[in-house]
Amino acid sequence: MIARLAQGGMRDALSLLDQVLAYALEDVNIDHVIEVTGGVSLNHLFDLVTNVYNRDIQFLIQKVNTLIDLGKDPMLLVDDLTLFYRDLLLLKTIGKEVELNRVILDEKIESFIDTVPIGHLQSLIKQWNEVKAVLKVTSNPKASLEIALVDMTADHPNGLDSSELLALKKEITELRNLVQKDLSSNKVLLQEAKEIKEPEETIEVQPEDDNGTQHDSSEEIEPEIHQLPDVKESNVDFLTQLKEDLANSSVPEYVEVIDAESVEGEVKNNEGNSDSKWIVSLMEIGDKEARSHLNAQREQLEKTVKEARMTAYTILKESEIGLVTAEEVVMIYPTKSKAKVADRVGNSSFIMGAIEDILGKEMNIKNIDRETWNVALSSFKSQTA
Repeated sequence: MIARLAQGGMRDALSLLDQVLAYALEDVNIDHVIEVTGGVSLNHLFDLVTNVYNRDIQFLIQKVNTLIDLGKDPMLLVDDLTLFYRDLLLLKTIGKEVELNRVILDEKIESFIDTVPIGHLQSLIKQWNEVKAVLKVTSNPKASLEIALVDMTADHPNGLDSSELLALKKEITELRNLVQKDLSSNKVLLQEAKEIKEPEETIEVQPEDDNGTQHDSSEEIEPEIHQLPDVKESNVDFLTQLKEDLANSSVPEYVEVIDAESVEGEVKNNEGNSDSKWIVSLMEIGDKEARSHLNAQREQLEKTVKEARMTAYTILKESEIGLVTAEEVVMIYPTKSKAKVADRVGNSSFIMGAIEDILGKEMNIKNIDRETWNVALSSFKSQTA
């Protein structure tokens, strides 16, 4: 540590060693070096690191105040913490072979490394570097350090960083959408099943012979057997045969021509009708106050999404809030292609997260095009007329 603090200078190292020997009197250890150079002991650093992870802000404020009262420079404290987090991150990602600046590997350090997520360490290193820049220009370093600790403990509950929280929200959203689609499909199937009536009476018909005479079911009837024509085995495969038949005639008898465009249009219409029916059911339970509240917070919604992801903000700008229920938010986009862009996980998760922050609860988001919305609205008006 003396060589590292001297930055390779022999004279500085010898001078520092003389100071440590004069201070320690007997056996020299790392705490003596830290005390002479004005640094913070490893135990204090470890206490700060673990309690940032555990979000114990009361302990952190008391510890920082104690260290500053002992004469520790806030800037040096931040430098030591940054290097301490750097050592933990490299131990977590590379292993014990890495060169360490502040950490001395022992059982409690190894136990903490096994527990803490990599994202937490990366995020804290970035934040401590930002704190260092603030301390260089502030007139009250103690207050700035306390505010930074409050932000760190608030932004990283249980060591989860923002990317991990968004990933969890994404998985929850996908699961909710799957469950919602299954429920909607089951409702349609149940409704169709109710409309099917069973026959009231079963009529038993006795078989007749060629002369029109009915036979009792107990009598045995000889089945009529038709001799199939002989089929010769061939080594020609189906594709080869099809090419020959197409060359000899316009369309072989065993080929049915299907209009691809009409089939595709029919599929799209079915999908649109399904969405329209579902949206009509939501219109019946829509919450006008929640929709008005969300519209009133539109500027904040766009600001939050813009800070998180620019592509999500760009597509959100073209949307309109259709309706809001207790669990659903329907967003309207000008075209189907833009609604599909909004459906992408990288966009929908950020938009949904910002909406949930405003409404204060978990929601499902459904992105539709203007045409589908107009069909649903027209159907709803005709039902309520």
